[in-house]
Amino acid sequence: VHSLYQSGLRNFILYSGHASALQMASIEEAAERLLRSCPDANIAIVLEYDVLLKRMAGIIETAGDMHAGEIETSRLLSICPELVRTELLPEESGRETPKPLLVRDVRRYWPSSVLGAPRKATAEKGERLGAIVAEYLAELVKRMEAFEPH
Repeated sequence: VHSLYQSGLRNFILYSGHASALQMASIEEAAERLLRSCPDANIAIVLEYDVLLKRMAGIIETAGDMHAGEIETSRLLSICPELVRTELLPEESGRETPKPLLVRDVRRYWPSSVLGAPRKATAEKGERLGAIVAEYLAELVKRMEAFEPH
């Protein structure tokens, strides 16, 4: 970002498709530092899951879908179907952890690493989700171009 800022760019979207709270906190901390060191910059943080969560009704069938489930598998089927080994997709899966306790053996509580139903994924769903994200980002760019940093 610093290099691009020095080159004259002023609007930056820090985009993540990974819904880890720890990762998002790190991105937000880095963005706060960037605001201080790049005084004329506009910086937005976008988590794809947050964008889709409010707009995917009627597309995604799986409540609570998250990691490697219907959403992510559909997105991948729409852009790189050759990477999806559909014959290996597990059944719908979830995880039960003893919250608020942290665990050392995550696989004990989440053996498949899937949170959702990847077998319900389709390329068409992925294309529709991709269009939602693209539309959101296009509107965000317009908002950023009109926004005066403060």
